[in-house]
Amino acid sequence: MAEDIEQVIETIEVDEPPSICFQAIRNLRSTDKNRTLESYNAPEAIIRERFGCLPVVGETICTYKEIEKPPNRIEYLMISSNRFKMFEGSWVLTAESSGGTKVTLTGSVDPGMRVPLWRQISKAATSSRLRKRLHDLQDQARKLAKEDVHNP
Repeated sequence: MAEDIEQVIETIEVDEPPSICFQAIRNLRSTDKNRTLESYNAPEAIIRERFGCLPVVGETICTYKEIEKPPNRIEYLMISSNRFKMFEGSWVLTAESSGGTKVTLTGSVDPGMRVPLWRQISKAATSSRLRKRLHDLQDQARKLAKEDVHNP
């Protein structure tokens, strides 16, 4: 990681077990209209994502690799981008005694722009996107759990 890029960390408690959360992360690859699963060859997925109207940099396209490390980790790493200089992080799933899962999502993004306050702007935008992705994961996990109950 570049020394001047601060890693952003966000967490959420999900009421579902890690196995459901792991599958929910996989499902997120194709449930967002801005994300396209380009290829999947276990344990690696190649994803192309469009980030619309980011602060300072504008619309950005990023192709990245997700590397699954079952049962509790998925790492992602940029392959190419029209704007970003760095895009990387990980999902970490930790089983809770309640039967749920603590999901930690980290991200480091270098937008490639050096304007005043770029670090703060990048950190705030990254934090917001990570929180949204965690809430999307929570929704997807609930949906999967309901389907699992109805299809034993």
